[in-house]
Amino acid sequence: MGPTATVLLNHVPGAEEVQRLGQLVDEISPHFGRSLGILETDEYHEYPEEDRREILLPTSFHVRSWYSLDSPTNGHTEHEQLGRACLSVARPPQGLIDFGGALLPHPPAHMLQGMWLWEHVEWSDVEPFFSEMVRSIPGAVFTLPYQTAGGRSWASHVCDVQFMAAWLTHPWFHMIK
Repeated sequence: MGPTATVLLNHVPGAEEVQRLGQLVDEISPHFGRSLGILETDEYHEYPEEDRREILLPTSFHVRSWYSLDSPTNGHTEHEQLGRACLSVARPPQGLIDFGGALLPHPPAHMLQGMWLWEHVEWSDVEPFFSEMVRSIPGAVFTLPYQTAGGRSWASHVCDVQFMAAWLTHPWFHMIK
């Protein structure tokens, strides 16, 4: 399984828009899995109310629907294709892109030894490196803090179209697997 991401929309797309979004994605990669969720009609909400509140607070963006994309493989090309597909889907309606996790910077080597980064580090330890990484990238990226099952503080990231366009050209570009 490769990286995944979700485009958040502040409207419910009609049938023509859904078809157009599918064509945009197919032009980049016909192999992506995809699903459309509509807040008012889906019994299973990928974006429960608590998550929507977290997105609304820093962005003033009301999630009404989402378009999830996933790549079946995990190489640099697939990460780039997924980023471009998200950008294409988000751009016409000015949606947001939910990375589904934290955009990790290159932290100091000691944070990468063993599983230390994944088992012991709090987001506050990583955040200065993240801030430095995104400081010069135009657009907006929003940090959504949360507690892990193990009780650590961590974060997930959502960005706007301008950030995603610039992130695609950044030397540390990656999507979340």
